[in-house]
Amino acid sequence: MEEFKEWSNDNKKAKSVRGGAISSLVWTLTILIYLLLSFWTGAWYITWILFLVAVCIEAVVTLVFRIRELR
Repeated sequence: MEEFKEWSNDNKKAKSVRGGAISSLVWTLTILIYLLLSFWTGAWYITWILFLVAVCIEAVVTLVFRIRELR
């Protein structure tokens, strides 16, 4: 029984680390693209919309990974 609990905890930690890594990647790319586009175009007033798009992308990616975990 102890082995199962240990395996279960390790499995949960691995999923948490994977989710955190994906989230970090999405937000790092979002900030990079935001800064590049904003400096390149000078359109600071509209490029902030990228952050709204990033929230949607992160939600979709999280949903996909949760669906895959349930299978």
